[in-house]
Amino acid sequence: MSLKLKLRASAERNTLKVGDEVFESLAALLARHPEFGAEASAADLAIAANHLLRGSDYEVILDPAAFEAAYRARIAGEDLSQGYADGDARLSDFGLPDFAQIAVPRIAGDQIAYFARDALTGLPYRATASLTSDAAEYLPLALTAIARPGPTRQVPPPDAAMPDIDEDADPEGVEAPEPDTSDGATPAASVQLLSDDE
Repeated sequence: MSLKLKLRASAERNTLKVGDEVFESLAALLARHPEFGAEASAADLAIAANHLLRGSDYEVILDPAAFEAAYRARIAGEDLSQGYADGDARLSDFGLPDFAQIAVPRIAGDQIAYFARDALTGLPYRATASLTSDAAEYLPLALTAIARPGPTRQVPPPDAAMPDIDEDADPEGVEAPEPDTSDGATPAASVQLLSDDE
């Protein structure tokens, strides 16, 4: 494909840019550039959908084998004998997904289907996004508990109280971390992230 799709991050709304054209939805992008709807562009389209609908909260998994290797390596580096520590997101506290389910992005009718890694926890999600609206669904994959030496560790239930957040803290000046690309959630070669002023 000769057109380059660029991602624009903004405090107001993430957008897509092709040449000098700016798009706020997949529907608008595909109406003007239907070539992005071809199966060969599924990876770029998944990255675009994820960017528009979830920003940097998730990273599209483009290489399932690399994701699995990084996930297993991260667990191998965790001390399974240690108890749960509040605020310490360890993959071993959650478990192993069925890696065979994780596949490259694909277009399925009027949706793009892909898998994404939660940028905070590292956990995989099955995602679908509509090509005709802003509808999207991110569902966590089922996880199998990891056997641990010694006594069973207790992980707080999902509805447990969250730590206090300083809502008066100034978010200005805080830089977003660079995405970790060692786990298969790598940006496609034809997609580029732009700042607000580009």
